[in-house]
Amino acid sequence: LISNGEREAYCIAWKDPISSDNAIYDGVGVYSTEDDEQFKDVNRLFSIKDALLKADPDITWREIQVAVWSLLPFQEFDMNMPVDELPSGVRSNGEINFDKEKVQFIIDVVQERNTAKTAEFAGTSDLWFGGKDRTMCVIGTSEETQTLITTCDETAFAYGGNYDSNHWGIA
Repeated sequence: LISNGEREAYCIAWKDPISSDNAIYDGVGVYSTEDDEQFKDVNRLFSIKDALLKADPDITWREIQVAVWSLLPFQEFDMNMPVDELPSGVRSNGEINFDKEKVQFIIDVVQERNTAKTAEFAGTSDLWFGGKDRTMCVIGTSEETQTLITTCDETAFAYGGNYDSNHWGIA
């Protein structure tokens, strides 16, 4: 599902701390979000993320992160909570450092709440994902630290396994 290397990832549980000291975790679990109803909206978010960023280049990782926390149904997160209760990555010096309107726009597009907002993004996941939203990988580190979500790698299964042994000159 996922290869070694550095990659973009987002936090799942907004209340859990994250290690930013180049920590290494052994025995982590990696889980696919494919067909998991609880991750339906997050899968859609990452399916249209590039189109969202193209439409509004001022969207930052913070707006994406707050949208992820807001879209997960198994936790309660309110971007309008008091600033001192928000995670440190999305606040500094007693102020929020993300754009609430951009987050709401992202959520509305993902949940298709407003046809004027979503028309531009309709079918964008169909272009690359065969009509399905992108499958993400959840990486569980430990009980004391953050669980992350990142894109899964493409696998041979994406090609249907129909190529013969000599495809592309490989014997």
